[in-house]
Amino acid sequence: MYLREEWVGKRLDNSYLVKVLPLKPKGRSQLYYVLGYHKGTSLSKRIRRKGSLSIKESLYVIKQLLDCVQYLHSKGIIHKDIKASNILIDKENKRLILTNFGQCTMDHIRANGGRSPSPANRNYTAPEHLEEGKTDKRADIYSVGAILYKMLTGNYPYGRISSASDFLHRDFIPPENYNSEIPEWLSGVLRKACAVQPQARFRDAAAFTREINHY
Repeated sequence: MYLREEWVGKRLDNSYLVKVLPLKPKGRSQLYYVLGYHKGTSLSKRIRRKGSLSIKESLYVIKQLLDCVQYLHSKGIIHKDIKASNILIDKENKRLILTNFGQCTMDHIRANGGRSPSPANRNYTAPEHLEEGKTDKRADIYSVGAILYKMLTGNYPYGRISSASDFLHRDFIPPENYNSEIPEWLSGVLRKACAVQPQARFRDAAAFTREINHY
């Protein structure tokens, strides 16, 4: 898992992704790698400090995240661990930085039976990932939707999740229950992005982006 994170990071080049820096060959005496430094704070800390974020700020962040996710998917990579604590808000450049590639799956690794571990924080995780079933890029779409929901409400779309079975007994909680300023169209976007069934979600990051670009 640790080596995979470095291996993936070295092959990616996107302004919204943390950069894995090159090291001299045979220069390590221990297992480590080096990441670019960004001055800022995690999205989870920002939400915790403010309770919830404005619609304007939330959509500004999520559009960047969707651009990043679209880039990853174009490379055949599913992140599978998109959560608020893995997102940094770079104060100097006013941009999002996505970190942590340890759970990523790649097309050729999946074909050879490679699997990522079960996530520690399940509140942003798609139901099919928790079930350890077949996942595709729509698992990341669910996570992005859950992050947008969290930013706008300070809560999760199905409450706190401990296992996949929780989704069998719970309904989607309309975000306006927590935040009356959320318009109907945005509530609908969240409901679709966070649908329990993958086929009911946006088919990709570009389709998700189109739904929020008019704001």
